[in-house]
Formats: sequence, C-alpha cells, structure tokens
Amino acid sequence: MLKWKEALKRVADLSGLPLANFRDESAFIQNIIRWLDSKIVNQTPLSVARHPVGIESRIRDIYDQHLNIEMNDIIRVVGIFGTGGSGKTTISNDIYNRISSQFERSCFLKDVRETSKQTGGLIKLQNRLLFDILGTCLDIHDVDRGINVIRHRLSSKRVLLILDDVDELVQIEKLAGDRDWFGSGSRILITTRDQHLLEVFEVDSKYKVKILDENEALRLFSLHAFKKEPLEGYVELSKQVTKYAQGLPLALKVLGSDLNRNLKK
Repeated sequence: MLKWKEALKRVADLSGLPLANFRDESAFIQNIIRWLDSKIVNQTPLSVARHPVGIESRIRDIYDQHLNIEMNDIIRVVGIFGTGGSGKTTISNDIYNRISSQFERSCFLKDVRETSKQTGGLIKLQNRLLFDILGTCLDIHDVDRGINVIRHRLSSKRVLLILDDVDELVQIEKLAGDRDWFGSGSRILITTRDQHLLEVFEVDSKYKVKILDENEALRLFSLHAFKKEPLEGYVELSKQVTKYAQGLPLALKVLGSDLNRNLKK
C-alpha cells in the first residue's frame, strides 16, 4: 500500500499538457491518443525468424564483444556485415528486442537501401527516425534541414538506432552522420553487405556474420522442410541442399519451404 501511495503521489505531481492550449477537449484527447499510439508501436517487438537456428551464439558475440551496453559515458557505432541472406537483419531484430528497453528511445530503420532509392526516400527515413525518437511528426521536407533537426533534437537523448541494409555512405551521413548527433550512452548499429563502407565511416567495431555450420544448416533446412529432423529417404537430399545453400539462412529457408510445399501436393 505504501508503494502504491507513493507512486500515485508522484503521478499526481507530474506536469502534463495544459488543456488551454487546445481548441476543445476532442483535440486534446486525440493528441493524447496519438502520443500513446506512438509509445505502444515503438515498444512492440520486431518479428524474428520462425526458426532462429544459430542466432543465439552470434547475438552473444555482438553483445559481449562490441556493444558494451554498460558503458553509458560513450557513444558507440557498430557495423554488422555479411553477404546477402546471411541473417544480418534477423540478428539486428533480435538485438533490438533485447536491448531497446535500456535506452530512452529507439528506432529501427529497415530497408535503408531500397527506401533511399525512392523519390524523397532519405527525407522519409529522417522523418521516421525523428517520429520514433520524439513521438511527434515534424514533417521535414529538406534533407539538409533534417540533418540539423536530428542533431539539435536528439543530441541529449540516449538512443538505440539501427540502420538496416545500408549500401551508400550518404545514407549514413544523412541519418547518423556524427556521434555528437546523439546523447551519451547511445548505440548505433549499421548492417550492410559492404565492409569497406564501415571502414570509410570509421565505425568503432565491426562484426562479420558467420554463415551456419553444417549441423546448423541441416537443422534449419529440416525445420522448414519437414518441421523436424530429415524424413527417412531425404537425408542425402537434405545434405546436398544444405551444401548448395552454403550456410546462408535465407537460402535454406526458401529451399526448405519449397520442398515442404511439394511434399504436401
């Protein structure tokens, strides 16, 4: 009871939005709803692989050797690189789900490469970044103006930002161009196929996603193809397929799912 009384007293003392700033109660309520929606969406976990084979050990390596979450007095930029289909995004999704609650705000920008190719794509990404972190739409219309807004509005906030599937330096420069854009303790993760890009940007640490070993590959393929261990009569075929897929999770998933559909016909 004492804890509840103390909590209710603290809530009552919190400053809120003055109703006088709105034309009517309806507008006031809608503003609160939009704010709550942004909070709920931002806290919803990202989807991770249906069968996350081999992910745990790779996440542990990144967390223990590269992120240094316990160090709140530094800003750290970490690059995650590897060939297409190696699981960079899946690993980043899982990391985001595990650690985002430890930051003041967080943002996961998916498909940076594809989005930036669209007309106004970088502006769209800047607006998404600002909305996820600030919880309000600033409606940026100019990329260079967006840089200054990000720098000025986020420089005091401890944030987690993940830039997924980056393929050009300009994408990083317009979204997370310098460490002083973010508050102390922030972590920036960049996933890319291009290791050289990370070297040019001078990230603090790089992690190469390891492809699945033979046993991991066979297990992942079997889970997608048979929902369990390889069916009798399909063991050799399964081994041939996993060898062909070269340890790439995406290839194993696609090939396994295709076989599963054919077996059902």
